[in-house]
Amino acid sequence: MVAGDLSAAKDGFYHPASEAELVSLVRTAYREGRTLRVRGAAHSISHAIYTDPLPPVNRVDEQSPPAGDNMNVMLDRYRGWRVKDEARKLVEADAGIHLGADPSDPTGTATLETSLLWQLATEKTWGLFDTGGVTHQTISGFTATGSSGGSLQFTSNKNLYSFRMIDGKGEVHEFSRHDPDPDLFYAMSPNLGLLGIVSTITFECTEMFAIEGEEAVTDEASCAIDLFGTGDANGPSLQEFLKDTDFARIEWWPQRGVERFVTWQARRLSPDPGFRPSPYKRFGSAPEASQQLIAILFTILGNLDHLSQAKAKLEDNFDELRRVLELLRAARELGPVGKLVADFLSKAIDFGVDAAITVLEPFAHEIKHAIPEFFPKLVGPAAALHRLGMVRAPDGQPGQRRAAPDRVHGGMGARDPDSRGDAATPRVFHRPGRCQRGLPAHGHVRVGALLRDACGVLAQPGVHHGRR
Repeated sequence: MVAGDLSAAKDGFYHPASEAELVSLVRTAYREGRTLRVRGAAHSISHAIYTDPLPPVNRVDEQSPPAGDNMNVMLDRYRGWRVKDEARKLVEADAGIHLGADPSDPTGTATLETSLLWQLATEKTWGLFDTGGVTHQTISGFTATGSSGGSLQFTSNKNLYSFRMIDGKGEVHEFSRHDPDPDLFYAMSPNLGLLGIVSTITFECTEMFAIEGEEAVTDEASCAIDLFGTGDANGPSLQEFLKDTDFARIEWWPQRGVERFVTWQARRLSPDPGFRPSPYKRFGSAPEASQQLIAILFTILGNLDHLSQAKAKLEDNFDELRRVLELLRAARELGPVGKLVADFLSKAIDFGVDAAITVLEPFAHEIKHAIPEFFPKLVGPAAALHRLGMVRAPDGQPGQRRAAPDRVHGGMGARDPDSRGDAATPRVFHRPGRCQRGLPAHGHVRVGALLRDACGVLAQPGVHHGRR
C-alpha cells in the first residue's frame, strides 16, 4: 500500500507501512465521515477494538474485523525501531511492533525475532524495567491499556519518554515527559485509544539484568505472609510484602479442599559472566496447549448443570488442543473424574462437541459430587497438576519450597509469572466492561477476610449459590 491507496486487503484490514500512510487513512476517514480504529494484538474485547457493525460475539482474541464501510487498521507493516540517542538509550519504535512473540497474530509475522524486546536484548543488551506476564501485545496497545508490569518497585512507565500521536483530523502531535506541561504525555498511558492514534513511542531503556526467583505452595497457616492481618513476627502484611519485594505474584485458591496460596517472588540482580537463564515456564513445555486443556476443564466444571450452554466456549479451545493430544493422558491421571473428562475431550476431537456433551451429561451428577476430591488435584499442589504444567511448583505439601531459586533474564522485560495466552480461560462479554477491578493496597485485609469467610460459607453442605 502506498500513501493514498485506501483499499482494504482481503482480510478486511488496512495495512499502512508508515506514519505518512497512517495519516492519509485518518484524513480520508475524517473527510468521508467514516469511523477508523486500529487493532493491536486483540487482547481486549472485540467491541472495544473494531468499528461498527460490531462483531456478534463480544470476546477477547477476535482476529477478524467486521464487514462494512468503516476502516479497521492493522499495523503489521509498521514495526520498525531505531536508536535516537545511544548514550541515553533512547529508542523510537513504531506502534505496530510487538513486545514479544504473538502466537495469535493472523499474519504470522509477529515472531520472537521481530519483537522489540528480543531485538533490543540481542542487538543492544537493553530492555525495559518490567512488562507483566504477557508480552504478545503491540507497544501501542500495551501502553493504551495502562499496562506496566506487576511490581511496586519497577514499572515500564519509567521507560516511557515520548509519544507521536495522530489526532482525528490527521494532524501529528508529539508529547514528551519533559514538556513544560507534561499532562498530555501522562494522559497517553492509559489512553484507551480515545485520544488519537499512536504512531511511535520512544523508550528510555535500561541495561539487561537478571532476576532470581522462587515459588512456594502453602496453606494460610504456613504462608510466609500475614495475608489477612497487619503483619506479625512470622511475616509481613500483604501490603508490606508487595512494597518490599522486587517482583511478586500471589494466587489464592479458596475452594473447599484446596485452600492454598501460590506465592512467587523474585529479586533483580546483575547477571554473572556467562550467565545462562533458567526460564520460568508456567504451563510446562506446551504452554499454549496446556492452558487450553485447563480452560476446557474449568468450563466443564463450571457448567455441569447446563453443558449445552457451554458449547460455544468449549469449541473455542479445541483447535489448539488437537495438536497436543498427549495432554489427555495427563488428564486421565486425575482419577475417575479425570478419565471421564479425558473421554469427553477425545469424543469432542473425533466427533464434535455435541456428541461429547451427549456422552458426558449422564455423569454430570457424579462429577459434581466428586469435585471436592477432584478439584484439588486440578488446581492445588498435587503431582498431577505439575504434570499438567499449570504451576511449576514444589511437590505440593504445604510449607515446602523449591530447593533452589531459578534465574531468568530480566532485561527483556522482567515478566511476572503469568505467562498464559489470551484465552487461558474462555471470556465472552455481553457488553463492554472490565474483567478486573483494582483494589487499594490498604483495603486488602478487610476484603480478603470477607472473601475468605464467604468461600467458607459457600463451601458448607446444603449452601447453594448461583453463577453469573
